[in-house]
Amino acid sequence: MILQFQHEGGIMREFRLVTLVLLVSNLSFILKRVKMKNLIFCIFAIVLLAGSYASAAIKNMALELKSDPNSFFEAPDNPVFHQKLGDTFTAEAWVFSMDQVGERMIVNKEDSYEFALRNNGMFEAALKVAGAGWDWHSSGVKVENEKWTHVAITWDGKVVRMFVDGKKAPGEKDMAGTALNVTDSTFKVGRRERGGETHSIFDGLIDEVRISKGLRYTGDYALPKGAFEPDADTMALYHFDEAVGGVIKDHSKSGIDGKLVGKAQLVKIDLPNTQQAVEARGKLATLWGRLKAQ
Repeated sequence: MILQFQHEGGIMREFRLVTLVLLVSNLSFILKRVKMKNLIFCIFAIVLLAGSYASAAIKNMALELKSDPNSFFEAPDNPVFHQKLGDTFTAEAWVFSMDQVGERMIVNKEDSYEFALRNNGMFEAALKVAGAGWDWHSSGVKVENEKWTHVAITWDGKVVRMFVDGKKAPGEKDMAGTALNVTDSTFKVGRRERGGETHSIFDGLIDEVRISKGLRYTGDYALPKGAFEPDADTMALYHFDEAVGGVIKDHSKSGIDGKLVGKAQLVKIDLPNTQQAVEARGKLATLWGRLKAQ
């Protein structure tokens, strides 16, 4: 989900319009019912909420890739992608594939972990622990083409598990270890560092990529209904909601910003995994309700 820099003008116009309508239509009510000392605060709150409402209505985008091996997302190598994860981690994303022929990479930290759609849509993952081998493991579940799907992998120091749309997949792999293999490869979304001439480039849309220490999921779970919120266990979080000069912000405390490479871009989408617009509208209604109760 994304707000591209070039969309700023439209957002500001809508922001000013919403704010103006609210203030003008309720000015007489405010002056009559709200104490003067609170007037500035109320107007400031209205402006902030109107801005949230206006921007949230537009701010729904994702990373678009079109089978071009020279176009992808990349973040620099950092211990948050391997060493700081310890022996327990979760990696996840929302995907909308448009071509499933061959190997279509979703997330790649070469020789540490990766997950992709392979063999016509089968969700598979590879993970390498320190001192061990590196191979693909199938979830046993195919991801439907041209449909938004949430996928995740977890490792608890003993077993690699995979999840598709809130369901624990039957395929899992025993893999005992104390830490992930450490490499200096960059963190990539939609492309593999190796993968031959195609680099296993993705074709479609990818959104809400999150890397966490600890286990987010242990069994079936309710699909996320909103954009992920960073917490103490969030090591990296890419909403793909804005790109300024090609830079994508990491919303975790790590702050490992990445960049769009080649022709990779952010596009407006219709993915029902965010309630930002609804929440902003609700907050606005709550504010007016409180004012009217005074």
